[in-house]
Order: sequence, then C-alpha cells, then structure tokens
Amino acid sequence: MTKLDLIKQVYQILNENKETKISFRKVENIINLTFNEMINNFQEKKTITINNLGTFLPHTSKSTRRKNLHTGEMFEVPQKTKIKFRPSSYLKNL
Repeated sequence: MTKLDLIKQVYQILNENKETKISFRKVENIINLTFNEMINNFQEKKTITINNLGTFLPHTSKSTRRKNLHTGEMFEVPQKTKIKFRPSSYLKNL
C-alpha cells in the first residue's frame, strides 16, 4: 500500500457517512501532517507507540572498523541511528 492508496482509503471511509463529508485535500493534509510528526519524532530519537500496531524504536548502532575486501584497507563505519519496529501482540496474532 502506498501513501496515496492510504489517503484514498481514508477518504472513502470518511465519505461513506453522509454526515462526515471531508475533501480529499484535507485528508491528504492530515495524513501528511501525521507522517511529518512521526519523522520529527524520529529525528529527535523519540519512541512512537501506536495501539494495535506496534512501537517504533530509535536504535543507534556503534561505529566499527571494517576491511575492504578488494584492497585489504581498513576503514571506519560511522555510527548510525536506525528505526526498529516491534509489532504489538494484537498484530502478531492476526
């Protein structure tokens, strides 16, 4: 599923009910704001937990020294911050 597919699906669900009419652009803005806030929290190395989905955890790997297999030269691999996902028990049991 792409982000556009998600936007279309949320738009259809919200517009099935006659009382909750919302434009496609507003749904798109809401989805984009949600993802932008998640990205901002990732940049600040904060944990994000979404009920019935799981937890996104920032993980910093250590810097290491590696060997170039072609030249035999040693080089430094800098530390990186990666995002790990831990699914909820609800998601695991589907």
